[in-house]
Amino acid sequence: MGSLSGPSGSGASVDVQIFTVAGAATWTKPTGAKSVEVILLGGGGGGGSGRKGPTGANRAGGAGGGGAGYSRIVLDAAALGASVAVNVGAGGAGGAAVALDTTNGNNGVSGGNSTFGGLIVAGGGLLGPGGTVSGQTGGAGGAGNVAAGGAGANSTSSANAAAGSSSSYGGCGGGAGGSVSSANFLRAASAGGGSQSLNPGSVAGGAAGAPSSNPGSPGTNPAYIYSAGSAGGGGSSNVTAANDGGAGGDGGIGSGGAGGGSGVNVGGVSQKGGDGGTGFVIVTTYF
Repeated sequence: MGSLSGPSGSGASVDVQIFTVAGAATWTKPTGAKSVEVILLGGGGGGGSGRKGPTGANRAGGAGGGGAGYSRIVLDAAALGASVAVNVGAGGAGGAAVALDTTNGNNGVSGGNSTFGGLIVAGGGLLGPGGTVSGQTGGAGGAGNVAAGGAGANSTSSANAAAGSSSSYGGCGGGAGGSVSSANFLRAASAGGGSQSLNPGSVAGGAAGAPSSNPGSPGTNPAYIYSAGSAGGGGSSNVTAANDGGAGGDGGIGSGGAGGGSGVNVGGVSQKGGDGGTGFVIVTTYF
């Protein structure tokens, strides 16, 4: 947790308590507080890993994890106790790599909710499913009273994957991992959703891994802490024998991890999905 205070004796002084470490914490109300503004972003969902299967059969990459919701509320300080329980939503872990032949990818883990007492919640992004012989729907974005998070990209073995979805203030959806069709056509992985916050420092989503067997790029965090980061890009697949899939890129602040690329039997490995980014809670007190 960090804390910033305005100049002593200033009529416009503020106290800012910033919580960025996943898990439980406590906000303490400063003396003389008049009103309190709370801004929350949940944790991003983890991306799924890709399927491992034989040449001549569909093997889809993992789907992207969803971005977290963004919430804001202004409260009368007199209505609050001397302290309030805070929880910062953790980013969900990406689905583990698959080494066993003819095996579906592993699901990621959904991101955690960020909360301020029982008064306000910013929902975590949902998990990206592991790849199968067909496509999987990406994780939905978490709920927020200002903006929902962007959805993770769907994986597919019949076409190139579309990019993860962006959000106006919430976290962004992770890209999907690369796939291979039964006709041995390579289906490209996709980029993560880009941060579209109105605050300065919006950033593009992580790039998809270039063919073949390359990892996706991680999402990027803007310098301004009130903003979500961008989502990770999907790992690529390969059409040659004994290939590994590329790992999915990790999500930035509150954004989804990307899906990992598919692998082939007899020596290949389907790599892990990217991890979702942890959220934050920012409490500003006005005097």
